[in-house]
Amino acid sequence: MVDEGAPSHARALTNGFEAIRAAFLDASHDVGNPLPIMRWTDTAGNEQIAFMSPRPVGTYANLVLEYDPRWTVTRSVVNRSRCGFTQAPSLAVFATGKLGICCLDLDSTATFGSLSDFDHIGQALQSDAARRIFAELANGVATSKGCQICLASGEQLCGPSWSIGFDIRRGLVFPLPRRDRMMKLSDYLSRAELVRLNRRSDLRAWWAFAANWGLIALAFALVIVWPNPLTLVVAVLVLAGRQLGLGILVHDCAHHALFRSTRMNETVGQWLAGWPMNISLADYRTYHLSHHRHAGTPRDPDLGFVAAYPVSRASLRRKLWRDLSGRTGLRDLRLMLARFRLRRQWPWVAFHVLLAGMLAALGAGWAYGLWWVAWLFVYPVIMRLRQIGEHGVVADRGQTDPRLNTATTLVSWWERLLIAPNHVNWHLEHHVAGGVPPYRLKRMHQVLRERGFYEGHDAISHGYRDVIRRATV
Repeated sequence: MVDEGAPSHARALTNGFEAIRAAFLDASHDVGNPLPIMRWTDTAGNEQIAFMSPRPVGTYANLVLEYDPRWTVTRSVVNRSRCGFTQAPSLAVFATGKLGICCLDLDSTATFGSLSDFDHIGQALQSDAARRIFAELANGVATSKGCQICLASGEQLCGPSWSIGFDIRRGLVFPLPRRDRMMKLSDYLSRAELVRLNRRSDLRAWWAFAANWGLIALAFALVIVWPNPLTLVVAVLVLAGRQLGLGILVHDCAHHALFRSTRMNETVGQWLAGWPMNISLADYRTYHLSHHRHAGTPRDPDLGFVAAYPVSRASLRRKLWRDLSGRTGLRDLRLMLARFRLRRQWPWVAFHVLLAGMLAALGAGWAYGLWWVAWLFVYPVIMRLRQIGEHGVVADRGQTDPRLNTATTLVSWWERLLIAPNHVNWHLEHHVAGGVPPYRLKRMHQVLRERGFYEGHDAISHGYRDVIRRATV
């Protein structure tokens, strides 16, 4: 309904409880359910409407705010094909109760800076922090997408990027909402503790590579020295677990979380883990960091792997049988070969030539086939279990709080060996602080648990048998 007490040049639009409730239930990073919050006549005499679209909890513009109806709006639509944007500094209010200031150009790019918590907008805008941010914005620092001022004339013009900013030139003063239930890591870990947790160790990084390749060598040695059905099965299981292990090392190096230097992470990660698994570390980083940015939203590129869970037991059995029978592995191999380019992927070929040659020199050329048996028939099963454990057995994949969209699995020694190598089971902790080295995630979990971080959240599985139980209905 319209606030009739507002001047005719700017009216605040009040949305009913049910409309607000529906908008937040539908909150996403896509089109969502925009709420009209302001109507005014611009300087050209055109009637305009400002919308606010709720975003998932933990992200920007997800609070329904009340506005001072005396605010005089003087903006106008300057480019109807892209929506009208203000070129003056604008104000955005975040779920934490913090303020952010952004400047926009007509291409919808924004320079953005954050302010600390203040009781009133007026107080915030008179702060030294605000003056520093305006100085940065004037120099075009920290460009990013977001904070759009969405204007419309009888129809929406902003497409899927609705959010609302506030023209601050009028000096609005009203109370800011306080942080409610949004996850804030600083409530549980001090800055000094995070610095210690983020400390890298080259020695521990090299040990991770040595341990993985050592287990691969031991698996081949076991079956070469004592060739029998039991050792064949053990060797294949260990090889598959270490193939995933190499993939996890690529993951950790893509985050620059293993070695102290970026160059070491990228060089060692690519040559000693990426090429043996035919993975480009650079391409993987681009893909995977998108997963971290968009976890808990429809834009998560990994969502398709887990969106169907929980599934029926019969459905999960069919999926696992596809993996164990080799159909998943053969499908992936066909895709890999279809994309193969020798000019770029010759190191992968070189690795296989070297591996086969070394085993042949030992008089056990036949053992080379075990690498492919593990990759085709067991590796897909392990990958599926890992994916389910990380994001398939979560409370709400549509929320951005990691405790709702990600899970950790507490594992036994044999699960660490075969299913969850290189600390990958501490996945919730990794999403909370992606730069923490994997060898410090267990300690991080212990500290967070002592301080109640997980209380009220069903985000921990007790082994992969529990993962399977939680993933089925």
